[in-house]
Amino acid sequence: MARLRVRSLLALAALLGSAASARVSVGSPLFVSATAAPGETIKGTLLLQNTASTPARARLYLTDYRFSPEGGRQFDAPGSHPRSSGPWVSLGQEVVVVPANGTLEVPYTIHVPERVAQTGSYWNLVMVEPVDENDALVSGALPSGMTFKQVTRYAVQLLTNVGADAKPVVAFKNPVINKSTAGKPLLNVTLENTGTQYVALNVYAEVYAAGKLVRRVDVEGSRLYPGTSEREAIELPLTEVGDYQILVVADGGENKLFGVRYNLNIPK
Repeated sequence: MARLRVRSLLALAALLGSAASARVSVGSPLFVSATAAPGETIKGTLLLQNTASTPARARLYLTDYRFSPEGGRQFDAPGSHPRSSGPWVSLGQEVVVVPANGTLEVPYTIHVPERVAQTGSYWNLVMVEPVDENDALVSGALPSGMTFKQVTRYAVQLLTNVGADAKPVVAFKNPVINKSTAGKPLLNVTLENTGTQYVALNVYAEVYAAGKLVRRVDVEGSRLYPGTSEREAIELPLTEVGDYQILVVADGGENKLFGVRYNLNIPK
């Protein structure tokens, strides 16, 4: 039996569509994780909400999701990389009508193939995009002109973990020391998940001088799928001349602890 876990994340937004369509939102969690074996089927629902006094339409579609400091965030067609679960996902409906001041549940299924090339994490997005009554996707008509309007597009991340022997591995790459706007040392380092399992990281740096802890600096954490990476910027609260050791730690919980040590000299 597949096991389902949910966790909230922020919505992804884009400036594409209609301002009036912002009345439709996603009421269910924007991050859903499941553990399944090859051949299993996972069933779930997305809850859409409409805060307006009239019915509202929304379009649902699938994309892949990859990110790195060099390539930015990429939303490609399902199946664009080996760990895409896009081809496994079926949506109950693609264009829906959410009742006025009401909600609508949209079912979906994730069917894990009998044969999976590798164990570990597979993922994709379900995009939820409110649309107008006169949208070409709904009415079949082409727009006569072009306008720039605002829409909030929600991305629901579906994560499927297959098998029990996968694990994340975090590599620290391309460290660079610059100066922050406050004139303090700014350590930039890329964290890349070179393993086979998704990991949510709590990232911090410990600053040592002569073997003693001087300061701990907590920074915004990273959520990394296999093969994805994020660039972390860590401002170090150092002004005095001397030699320091910087321990950067990425803690994924459950004994998933990764770290790297750098030496830093602040000259006279």
